[in-house]
Amino acid sequence: MRGWPHRAYPALLWILALSACASSPARTPEAARINTDLGMAYLERGQLSLSKERFEKALAQRPDMPGALSGFGLLLERMGQREQAVAYHQRAVESSQNQAGHSAYRNALAVAQCRVERYGEAFKNFALAADNPLNEAPEFASANAALCALQQRDALNAERWARRALGIRPRFADANLALAEALLLQGRPRDALDLMNQFHRQSAGDAQSLSLAVKVALAAGDTQAASAYGVALNQSTPSL
Repeated sequence: MRGWPHRAYPALLWILALSACASSPARTPEAARINTDLGMAYLERGQLSLSKERFEKALAQRPDMPGALSGFGLLLERMGQREQAVAYHQRAVESSQNQAGHSAYRNALAVAQCRVERYGEAFKNFALAADNPLNEAPEFASANAALCALQQRDALNAERWARRALGIRPRFADANLALAEALLLQGRPRDALDLMNQFHRQSAGDAQSLSLAVKVALAAGDTQAASAYGVALNQSTPSL
């Protein structure tokens, strides 16, 4: 199954990237925003101890700040503390009611719940995020729901969610690849290959999509397509 793509919830990361241009950094709310922004920056660079320090400062300054709560949840996931991460994502959702970005925080909560196999709660939150009329990017919640269904090996549910994401954004890479995996899991390799061919006609793809295309082509018995995708995969992978 495809891993959870970082780009599957960029709306959340955009919301967490709060402005660090403060005219008065001594003010507690603004200081919390700066520390949250720095926490996310360190997290992006893999500097987990520095990220933890900044998020803890932000939450000491403003315990109910949704961005800091959800950012700390993302950090805890990276540290392998997944159950604790769910609790922080839940607090972010509760603290962001009627605020911009609420759906992105709920999407992040659903991803965290899926990772600890709390599937019923996860799909409820994916649906709430995707159905929210104020959500400007509902395709991310739908794509993540498709990945969660694949984790369960529920191919039909994965197909339904992936198609919903593609109905909003037809060239969404993560949704296309999730759909291909769902079709393959259903024993429909030819349909999956048709989808992969269409996707790669519109996009150069990357190592992940090309690797899946090789797998799909072999399952469909199309050795010529598998060979062509294999060549493209080799060309896309830097030599060591």
